[in-house]
Amino acid sequence: MTIQRSQPLFGPDIPGAAIRSFLQLTILPPSQRWMFFSAGKAASSSTLNLLFEMEFGRPLSVHFDAPHDINPSAVVHQLANHGVFSRALKLGLGMPDLLALPAERLLVVRNPYARAVSAFRYLCRSDELRAS
Repeated sequence: MTIQRSQPLFGPDIPGAAIRSFLQLTILPPSQRWMFFSAGKAASSSTLNLLFEMEFGRPLSVHFDAPHDINPSAVVHQLANHGVFSRALKLGLGMPDLLALPAERLLVVRNPYARAVSAFRYLCRSDELRAS
């Protein structure tokens, strides 16, 4: 239902899977004062840490052992999976709902070349750890 309500705002050529992905990657705090679109390899760990501190008034200090994740900041990416933050899709919010929220909207963009190199290095590091 959320995808169908969002489709007119994305246009007829955008597949439902892309809309679902967009809503899954849109993160909101309990206050719904802001929303953040999390794009991989584009400062999402740093941004989520900052947003956590702004939302709750203290830095994120919990540690999380994620043997399947080589990211040293894996814990901050788990906040939306464990109810500290929420994902628009899980909340049942479609694009009309997101546009109606009086929230600051955040997205970090990165030079595509630097992002590709970073992703490549991340994948290489992942393979190295898996081999050892």
